[in-house]
Amino acid sequence: MRYKSISKTDKLNDLCNCTHGKGGISILYKASLQFSIEEITETNSDRIVGVELKNKSFGSIFIFGVYLPADGSIDNYRQELNALDDLYTYYINYGKVVIAGDFNASCIKKNLQFTNTTKSKELQNFVHRHNICHPFINTCNTLLKGPEFTFTLKNTMLDYILIDETLVRQLRRYEILEEGTFSTTSDHLPVIACVELDENPHIDLNNFSKLPAWHKINEHSIKEYQDKLCAPLDKLIQEAQSNDIDINLFYHNLVNTLINTAKDTIPCNMYNPHTKPYWNADVKQAHTKERNMRRVWMQDGRPRGMQHESYFNYKRAKRDFRNIQQLANEQYIEETYDDINNAAECDIRLFWKLIKRQKPKHSKVCQQIIHNNIVHTSPESICNAFANYFEDLYTPADTSTFDDPTLKEMNKAYREIQRVCKADEDLYLPGGIITCDDVSSIIKQLKRRKACGNDMIQNEHLIYGGPKVSECLSIFLNIVVEKQQVPSDWQKGLVVPLFKGGDKSKLSPDSYRPVCFTI
Repeated sequence: MRYKSISKTDKLNDLCNCTHGKGGISILYKASLQFSIEEITETNSDRIVGVELKNKSFGSIFIFGVYLPADGSIDNYRQELNALDDLYTYYINYGKVVIAGDFNASCIKKNLQFTNTTKSKELQNFVHRHNICHPFINTCNTLLKGPEFTFTLKNTMLDYILIDETLVRQLRRYEILEEGTFSTTSDHLPVIACVELDENPHIDLNNFSKLPAWHKINEHSIKEYQDKLCAPLDKLIQEAQSNDIDINLFYHNLVNTLINTAKDTIPCNMYNPHTKPYWNADVKQAHTKERNMRRVWMQDGRPRGMQHESYFNYKRAKRDFRNIQQLANEQYIEETYDDINNAAECDIRLFWKLIKRQKPKHSKVCQQIIHNNIVHTSPESICNAFANYFEDLYTPADTSTFDDPTLKEMNKAYREIQRVCKADEDLYLPGGIITCDDVSSIIKQLKRRKACGNDMIQNEHLIYGGPKVSECLSIFLNIVVEKQQVPSDWQKGLVVPLFKGGDKSKLSPDSYRPVCFTI
């Protein structure tokens, strides 16, 4: 058999009264593919099928085929889209995700008038929320070949191959074939996407590198860090002279340069023994062996079953590590109880100190949230409920109403910007061009030993980088202002909901204040 398939059909309770026949979705794959292919059975939908492609070199790729409802029910469409949302949120943590099929809605704003507007907005929110890419958005550099529509009756886009942002740079071809290429009866045109995979994504997927220990540096390590930055930063400065510079790529290279140079020259943070006081040399050795066996198993394509040597060795090492860890913990607890008994007889202050140390800490994690009359209990659904609530809360309303004091302040600031810019026709930014001295002055004000952002850059990367970092940053910031575009990483942040306190209900998202940690 040259081909195999995984398919589902939708359930029609009243087939006689339906205006259309029975539909379904299928994934057809070649039997000779050099992948270990497994069906994803728990999709919680009759309109979604999925497969996991595993390979020793490429890791896991999760492909989902979808056929979203075409009827007029918004609730049915939203239910299926929520199921797809849950699948994407879960599997994106374990590999790359591709979603393809008939969405019966459009991701393109110009097609809204030809589709169900509510469905299309729901689909657009889903794509925007997860930073999913397709050729009709600016973040995708792959040119679309063929017609700009797939539904021939209304010349609209209803069929897509959606790719997560980790794969978009590897997208080499995206083409919509002309009508009649494969079928003369279908109203939908075929869509083809070609992706070039990396040789070994496990280097990025399983990066256990530690942050630099900036508090341990000396003058020699600072000088070595600055000297090794000069050559790659000079190359970036030369690239910045190009008119067609890619801001995201430039920023990505700058971040990698700072991180890799610090990794080579700055010592790393070591394990903190106070977090797990039972952690001794035996536990550390067993843990190192378990991690090494896990890496070997993942590089082997994550095979399942004791007949696979890598899987067998990993499971055995994991079992040994847990046994040694449990034994060390029991020994630590026994020693702690002995210390408490001895302190009770001779040192009452030490006794209560040891007792207090053993008291369990109360978890502040939210266990349940009610949003839109739906009870969310799992961590994933609670996270999505908060995301939807805060997104609706901070989405600007279609109104220009401001309170008078705010409106006056905005008008005053705007008139000042106009006045400054009119004074100098070549001035594109109030205050003039961002100079190297400006950046150096700001860097000197940065505080040390603060948490890093999504790009893993700490303040110390800039503080100890020297004049070359300030020069490169000043050039980059001027390009950002000139092109009126910021890197996509700057638009990301970790939002943590903090309970407002008082007698407010802990079940309502309205009782929580969002705090965003950005880069």
